Amino acid sequence: MMIRVGIVDDDVYARELLRMSLDREEDLECVGAVGSADSALRLAGETHPDLIVLDLMLAPDPVGLAASLVEASPRSQVIICTNWSDHWQFDQDADFRLKVRASKNGVTDWVNKSEGIDELIGRLRAAGHREPVRQGPQNPLEELLESSLRNAEAIGSQRVLGQDGAGLTPMERRVAVAVAVGLEGDMTVEEVCRLRKLTPGNVRTHLKSIYSKWDVHHAAAFVAEARRRGLLPDRS
Repeated sequence: MMIRVGIVDDDVYARELLRMSLDREEDLECVGAVGSADSALRLAGETHPDLIVLDLMLAPDPVGLAASLVEASPRSQVIICTNWSDHWQFDQDADFRLKVRASKNGVTDWVNKSEGIDELIGRLRAAGHREPVRQGPQNPLEELLESSLRNAEAIGSQRVLGQDGAGLTPMERRVAVAVAVGLEGDMTVEEVCRLRKLTPGNVRTHLKSIYSKWDVHHAAAFVAEARRRGLLPDRS
């Protein structure tokens, strides 16, 4: 099976290095390497690659560009390859929200350039052969999001909350953290449940109990109360 790859990066050296690396692989083929958003859209529409490697720094709204690329070529997966996290400082909330938005717009993996070309090649090969699963994360980007939810649950469950945490069962506390973190990141309850392999009906039953105990009546108030009670990770 030949995996067809398009490269979108405004760094000439980076895209030529990847193009030459792909040329050495028997099962990976470069169908084009471009350095602008307009060229990327033409490449996607004309060649319909299996994978599109996109530099996050290329466009003012790279996630919007990813969505447009998938619209032009619905069969394509977008793989973010960037040095963003190596050179920019951003809070964890912003990082989580960006990755949630990316996962909803055709991005299936997120690779730092500092990980090296061999790691990227391996991730491209894995993406080209990936099969859908019935429940849980569907790709490495969703695995990153699931890991963020799981880590937040673990931290929130270990904190000494005193009276602020009184009344919640251990399971309710884990549900409260996972759902509140997800909602802050613009996920739906159903998306949180799928990534964490939770039953939506059970989660909503727990949420109904939590809403009652906290005397809140809508999602925004629930998230604000979860943060006030110290259940959510610090914004840093």
